[in-house]
Amino acid sequence: MNNKKEHVIRSKRSLLALLALFPLLSTWAYAEIGIPTIPPGRFFKWDIAPKGSRIEVDFIVTEYRVYEFDIGFGNKNDPDAKDQSWRDDDKNWQFISGGRDKLNNGMYPHPSVVVPVHIKVEKLLNVSAAPALVTEQTIDTESRYAGGNLVMRRIIHQKLRPGKYRVTAITTRESSLPDSLGTYLRIGFYAKASILNDDE
Repeated sequence: MNNKKEHVIRSKRSLLALLALFPLLSTWAYAEIGIPTIPPGRFFKWDIAPKGSRIEVDFIVTEYRVYEFDIGFGNKNDPDAKDQSWRDDDKNWQFISGGRDKLNNGMYPHPSVVVPVHIKVEKLLNVSAAPALVTEQTIDTESRYAGGNLVMRRIIHQKLRPGKYRVTAITTRESSLPDSLGTYLRIGFYAKASILNDDE
């Protein structure tokens, strides 16, 4: 009888240990198929010059935050490159914002190139269920802001709770992108912003 009880106790302990591993197994599975987790912010190569240029990225959100989806402008081959010589080309600044510096009236000397983007964010529920739409809109991206090695142009910002998501972005117009300028899709967040509470 004692042997039976010991066997049952051992079995229960083994089951509890296995259940405790489930969250880790889930994380390992995501890592195996190369799905990026956010935070930290990530950059994905995306040529915005052609009309209909499409990028689709699956990603995992681990914190409830307001996330930013941006076009990033920078080095042609690497968003983190130390080589920032692209900044020396006035054509790049004219494309991004209409010029390198503002005039006395607060305006840039030239109009920047508007890049319209159709963007869709979906939450991926499970294999058998259809994705749940979070947002879908078309945005005329235009203004710039600083972003470390890149210069950013906001597409949208969106509250996202922890979970697995997919973003699809498509350019809806051809743009004459300068040869020395690289472009990326950025998924990130404002570093000084707090993690949101569940009721926000």
